[in-house]
Amino acid sequence: MSDSTTTKQIQGIAPLLQVFDMPVALGFYRDVLGFEIVQASGEGDDVDWVLLKLNGIN
Repeated sequence: MSDSTTTKQIQGIAPLLQVFDMPVALGFYRDVLGFEIVQASGEGDDVDWVLLKLNGIN
């Protein structure tokens, strides 16, 4: 057996949040909290999914 340990570093995380009303959720995350949309499943606020980032972190 080896006594060496391997350390893993987390370099990012992408939680998945399901919402019932995407336009309202986007209004909160984008307009109130300041998140920026990186990618989306379509145009506008009525989309199926979005990838958001805040302060350059996504």
